[in-house]
Amino acid sequence: MSAQAVKKPSCDDLTLKNSFYRRKLPEHLISFTSPKGKQLFREMLQEGYGEGYFSLVGNFTTQSEPAYCGPSSLAMVLNSLEVDPQRQWKGAWRWYSDELLECCAPAEQVKAKGITFNQFACLSKCHCDVQVRRANQVSLEQFKQDLENVCSRDDIHMVVSFSRKALGQTGDGHFSPIGGYVPKSGMVLVLDTARFKYPSYFVSVEQLYKSLFPIDAETGTSRGYFLLSANPNQPAISLCKIPKANAGSRPNTQSSTAEDVLRAANPKVPGLSGPTSSADSASSCTSNPNAATSAANTVDNKMSWTSLAQTFCKDLPSRIQAENPQTLDRMISVVLQGVPREYAFWISQQQAYRLRDTNELIASIKSTELYNLVSSAFPVPLSQSPASSPEARLVRQQHEGALVFGTLFLMSSPSTLFLTLPSEVSRQFEELRKVALVPEDEDFQPNRVLKEEVERMRSGIVDLVNSFCCCGTKTGSMMDDLEKKTIH
Repeated sequence: MSAQAVKKPSCDDLTLKNSFYRRKLPEHLISFTSPKGKQLFREMLQEGYGEGYFSLVGNFTTQSEPAYCGPSSLAMVLNSLEVDPQRQWKGAWRWYSDELLECCAPAEQVKAKGITFNQFACLSKCHCDVQVRRANQVSLEQFKQDLENVCSRDDIHMVVSFSRKALGQTGDGHFSPIGGYVPKSGMVLVLDTARFKYPSYFVSVEQLYKSLFPIDAETGTSRGYFLLSANPNQPAISLCKIPKANAGSRPNTQSSTAEDVLRAANPKVPGLSGPTSSADSASSCTSNPNAATSAANTVDNKMSWTSLAQTFCKDLPSRIQAENPQTLDRMISVVLQGVPREYAFWISQQQAYRLRDTNELIASIKSTELYNLVSSAFPVPLSQSPASSPEARLVRQQHEGALVFGTLFLMSSPSTLFLTLPSEVSRQFEELRKVALVPEDEDFQPNRVLKEEVERMRSGIVDLVNSFCCCGTKTGSMMDDLEKKTIH
């Protein structure tokens, strides 16, 4: 062999050449483990603004994929808040990890591009209470107040969505939880979930605030931050993903389903009366475990988040305009018959367990005039069995649950859905919704559970539309509507 023969690079050499080991932290950012960082940490604890630090660090996790900063931040916060995911992780254990938080966007898309600000809001609301703060809607003083409030408690956490470029780092959009605040020094502790890239660090509150403003190229909007907290007495509704049914589990045959109320609108149709692109098996999911599993998988595979969002921002308003209902009864029929099968199955599965267990909520809904109108529009279907038979009773129970859900759906849908209603019908409908939540009788207090349920569902629908509607409707309009129509 010639002495001048060149040694071919090994696979290991090539791998190292095309990979990185961390990035150098910009000088204006203070590494948490540096002497200055340790000093700031002591000040943070002494001033009482590191109350949530220990629960977060006890659950600190490195994102499992380069683009998983959003899901990783949320998993870290949810575990810190001790929220039970009600879902098996590994072995016999229930636990949050970023790869399990995949609703609101396809897993492949999240792995490749991460999630947007709106998608993080939607994802969060699947699991906890969240307050959303857009940068262009919050002053620096408000940001500081939120930092002081969050960091002086351990039952609420902040996740920031910011631009790395604005902080002099490589990359751009990023999510990370806030570990603490030092008001005297004006420094904020960012617990960076990409620990393979940057360590946790302190940054000035002014710089962090400015980093929320750069426009996200994916959405054309600024970023912001989120205040996340657990509410064990009123767990969040997951409006974002169809849960996969367990083949061995027994379905709840008395749960309220949107499918029942849609089927009642046209008993001659064996499936649903609403438009559909799914297999007919979805209509029988409440009475057969295997069918439930098959239906969940079928709908999950064929459902498009964009088409579901379009239901609210285009399809239903267009249907209402075309039908031009002149009475409330007719309007109710038009709206509930226009809900796609995929959406009906999606919502009904999320709601079944809540409605089954919350008798107070059901009683509150049944006491409203809107429930009476829904009942009139969809009478109990005829049964071949005697009225006193178990079969007939089950039909009535299922139908009653469906009416409850139909009423809740109408109460929770954003007002933008009904913009094409004739003015008088719209006025009557909005008055019914208002009275149901804020009764005219001063001696009668509005039901807290019903109010929270309506607000939560409405917020989830708005997030769905803002994240996925591509029909040309301005996404900000529904969020503006939500802010204007929030029940006080």
